[in-house]
Formats: sequence, structure tokens, C-alpha cells
Amino acid sequence: MTPKLPSDRYFPSRRGSGLAIEARAREFLHARGLRFVEAGFYCKVGEIDLVFQDGPELVFVEVRMRREGFAWESAIESVGFGKLRRLELAIRFYLLRREGLLASLGVRSMRLDVLGFDGAEFEWRQAIEFPRSGR
Repeated sequence: MTPKLPSDRYFPSRRGSGLAIEARAREFLHARGLRFVEAGFYCKVGEIDLVFQDGPELVFVEVRMRREGFAWESAIESVGFGKLRRLELAIRFYLLRREGLLASLGVRSMRLDVLGFDGAEFEWRQAIEFPRSGR
């Protein structure tokens, strides 16, 4: 028999708090001049939290949250090799699915940003490089 989980009424779901942080992240990036394109792109290989346009550049944003004092690493440091690999695959899939959108936006380049929230404020790292495997 599967144990009954506590109600979200008393223990808010991680998904709910994640959506709230993503909404704050949207406001944070919009206030810095980026134009919102899309949120919550899901595919078989992964998900993309937010997509923005920064001039002629398409910006894929991974939003991470850590509660202050409850983690060994910062929110940004929590994005490891595996997550970056899944993001790279999800971005490739996104580009295949949204080919017409890219042309209509006049996109000439792309980048991956990570926006970390550690309980008090956002830390924004731009142009994260994808790790290359040794193949």
C-alpha cells in the first residue's frame, strides 16, 4: 500500500514554490530590459524554464532556488554537468520546434543564463558554457 502524502495545504508543493520563483524571475529579467518569449517548455529530454529575447539574442534561462542556510551549494552551483547536458538537448529540441518563431523575432544568436535565488535575492550568471564530453 502506498503511504498517503501530506496535504499541499500544510506543505506547499515544490512545483508551486518553483512557479512562484519563476514568476519573480520573469519580473527580474523584464526589469533589466529583456523581452519575455515563453515559459515552461517541456519535452522528453528536459525542460526550459524561461525564454527571453535580449536584442537579437535568444536567452534560455534556468531558474534555480535554494533555501537560505539549507544547502551546501548555492543555487547557481547546483547546476551540474547532467543538468547542463539535459538543457542543451532541450534547447536543441526547442530550436527544431520553434524555427518559425526564431525567424520572426530576428534572432541571430543564443545564450544560456542561470538565475539563482538563495532566499534573499537573485544572482544572475550570463552566457553559461555547455560542458563538452571527452568523446
